[in-house]
Amino acid sequence: MKKFFVGHEIFDEIADIYYGSAILVLDDGYGEALRLLMNLVKTQRPMRLMTGWTHSPAENVRFITPSSLNDVSIAVNELRRGAQESVLIHEYLPDILIKYEHDTILKLLETWKHEIQNNRTVEFYLLPKGAFPEMEKKILAIFDGGLEVRLSHAKRLSVHEFVLIKCCRPEWNLRPVRYEYKDDRVLIEWYGEMTDKLIRLSPEMVDEKIRYYKANINRLKLKIVRKELTEPITEYLWLFSYFDDASLLDVKLLFPENFDNLLKKIAVWELQGYLRVIEFEGEPTKYIEPVKNEQMSFKTRLALRLPPWFFFRFLGIKEGARVPGSVYNIEGKVMLEFIKNLVCGDETEYKEAIERLMKIKEDFHQIIGRQRALEAIREIGENPMKKLDVKYLPKIMMLTLYFGFRLKCEVETVSSNVFRVRVPDCFLCKDAVSEIPICAAITGALSGAASVVFKEPVHAKEIKCKATGHDECVFELRVG
Repeated sequence: MKKFFVGHEIFDEIADIYYGSAILVLDDGYGEALRLLMNLVKTQRPMRLMTGWTHSPAENVRFITPSSLNDVSIAVNELRRGAQESVLIHEYLPDILIKYEHDTILKLLETWKHEIQNNRTVEFYLLPKGAFPEMEKKILAIFDGGLEVRLSHAKRLSVHEFVLIKCCRPEWNLRPVRYEYKDDRVLIEWYGEMTDKLIRLSPEMVDEKIRYYKANINRLKLKIVRKELTEPITEYLWLFSYFDDASLLDVKLLFPENFDNLLKKIAVWELQGYLRVIEFEGEPTKYIEPVKNEQMSFKTRLALRLPPWFFFRFLGIKEGARVPGSVYNIEGKVMLEFIKNLVCGDETEYKEAIERLMKIKEDFHQIIGRQRALEAIREIGENPMKKLDVKYLPKIMMLTLYFGFRLKCEVETVSSNVFRVRVPDCFLCKDAVSEIPICAAITGALSGAASVVFKEPVHAKEIKCKATGHDECVFELRVG
């Protein structure tokens, strides 16, 4: 299929619309959607279709006589066949929704969908947001996507936003995008700037920044400039929140398995103006000697043979405040009930909301696991750049669960890089009932701590959970 471009560099980068597409345009701003649409597609010379009984007042306007749905269909199809690979804007949809049966209109739109594909037109159907809520959902199910246009007011300022539904790159789906007008131009927010020009960062600019970071790693720290990112950064959200005032060396020690990718991301963020990489005003971060010998000290090797409860005492690692297991349990049950009430019993929405919550919780506890692992390595006097042999992974996982949650576990080696952690008495999901595993705090802690210690990406997944009806909670860890 041939991609359709409106001619606006930013909108075309975000949107993913093809010739032969039907798009529902939801207007929450009393005519704002038509204004935005006409500005975006003006170079395409769109044809506007509206209800009326007289001759068209302008060359690009056609009146549709709504005497019957059959007459409407005949008139529209005649115009469509003479306008292949053109843009049609249907403004009469609210009129016929008031006048005719909705099921009949849905059948008509389904039939039109084939005509649109055959004639390769791009057609936008305008509808006031909230006027026909049930039809909005049904039409979106038939069409190739939607464009919701919002207009709100805050402190005497008008805030314009549009939201693309389905007809865009996946990371922009359902994501509000701010825009404004300047003279005869539409400016869209792109990496924190209101513009109609696509800003592309050259690889040379990024590489130059990375070289500077690596050469001065113990003298640099990060300073967040913009708190809200317009770029979709789901997988980096916790990292971005954590970075403010962090030294670049600590970033390397906390994310050793992914540091090169993070440096590239930091370079892009700095060039986009989200953060600054600055030198320390006082003494730089203490330099850490490169690892000459991967062997741990005799004391650490001896401690790894001890039971978890004695390991920390033997090495003199201080225990901080610990949240009682009952609190985790209460929090989990209350949160499940809260979400259930929030989505009013809709099972699909409930499952999706729980999955999102678990992902957020896992990312949060992964940061905690990384931080605590790095603190422990420093406390026992080991070089934090040292990479442990994977043979120690079962013991490290036992220590992580005992120190973080006071949980006992058994670790089974499935293969050289796959391990299973069995937790018989997990209190995080005690008395809870769920369709999906909910012990995200443990998966996050295990993967975070292991990635810091072994300097490789360690992915954790809960494959059995007491909340889903199993006798115990089981976590699978995959190294690399």
